[in-house]
Amino acid sequence: MNQGTFTLAGAALVDVVAEQAGASARFAVVSTDPGAFSQNSWIAAMKAQMQAKYPTMQMVDIRYGLGKPAESLSVTQDLTNKFRGQLDAIVAPTVVALPKVAEAVEKAGLTGKIVVTGMSTPKDMKEFVKRGTVKTVVLWNPVDLGYLAVYAAQASLAGTLKDNATQAKVPAGRLGTRDAVAALEDITAKGPLTLKNVIVLGNPFRFTTDNIDQFNF
Repeated sequence: MNQGTFTLAGAALVDVVAEQAGASARFAVVSTDPGAFSQNSWIAAMKAQMQAKYPTMQMVDIRYGLGKPAESLSVTQDLTNKFRGQLDAIVAPTVVALPKVAEAVEKAGLTGKIVVTGMSTPKDMKEFVKRGTVKTVVLWNPVDLGYLAVYAAQASLAGTLKDNATQAKVPAGRLGTRDAVAALEDITAKGPLTLKNVIVLGNPFRFTTDNIDQFNF
């Protein structure tokens, strides 16, 4: 089971920037560290989405908060000072950084002037969403992921989803149907690659003021 893909997540973040700051927005990224695989993969997907859909959008800078709250706050303050009046949005594809990015924007008096979005938990972001500093948080819905997992387990027990199948359809109740696609996967990073069925939940979930109170994680 996979909650999403790097491509879907990166594209969703750029789409939020386009919707809230415009297709020609200038934005910066606050990531963890230069060698972080997941964050770098999301950033690469963001760049690909920009090239495909928003060719006039600009990613003007990438800063690294090293996965630490204080550093994430500090680099965001550096960004708002460096690009004051020239920055339309800041994206933080990291659970630790996004709350500190929102805090830095508030402290700078830039709420409503700089779009803030990224990936974090609804519990960490609820206060900022309620105040309007952040309108959209991108992540995934664990309720839906668990719901899909039960349907996948049932299909496996029923024999309709077989190990190493090239491709299969998995009925998933209110979620519709999901593809189970065979893919090479090395879970332990120690042994040989094995063929596993991968089922992707789908597009990232958007937490907004309309639904964020429904989640407690």
